[in-house]
Amino acid sequence: MKKVLLVLTLVLGALYSFSQTKTTTNKVYQLLYENDKMEDKEYLSPNYNLVALKTTKSGFWVRPSFTKDTETNSWKYTGLIGMAAGIGGCHEDDYLIILFDDGTKVRTDMWNKFNCDGDFYLDWDKELENDLRTKSIKTIRLTNGRSFDSWEKQCIKMEDKNYFIIFFKKLDEFNKKINK
Repeated sequence: MKKVLLVLTLVLGALYSFSQTKTTTNKVYQLLYENDKMEDKEYLSPNYNLVALKTTKSGFWVRPSFTKDTETNSWKYTGLIGMAAGIGGCHEDDYLIILFDDGTKVRTDMWNKFNCDGDFYLDWDKELENDLRTKSIKTIRLTNGRSFDSWEKQCIKMEDKNYFIIFFKKLDEFNKKINK
């Protein structure tokens, strides 16, 4: 009898624990607005970055950057900003390649100066905006222009695939709301 109870307890415990392993987290995507009254500056930024981790200490993140157009009182895309760690040492002439699900790809080059902080700024000409607004991402790769070390992320989760699409929709909603 004790063996039957033990087996039954183990089976029920295993079933119960497996039923609890699948959890879904629903991220809430927002644009965070900040008005720095001391500096007379306004900021608008995504609450999440698109992250491509290689290890716990190396990889990169990237996100869109927005600035306010005072003439139209609306916020506009100004390019991409990001930070890398463990992908080469210092950064100069880095570039980002994005392969979209439709098979097209784009490359954008770092426009900021040499630095060893890991900062990179891309898409100065804002040529990627239409693609980022409308196409889902399959793979994203950052290559260090000095050492040619690189890291890429295969975007499997829908939240990663549609990262830029989501935040451009949020930008459009934000602009509609402030210009009512």
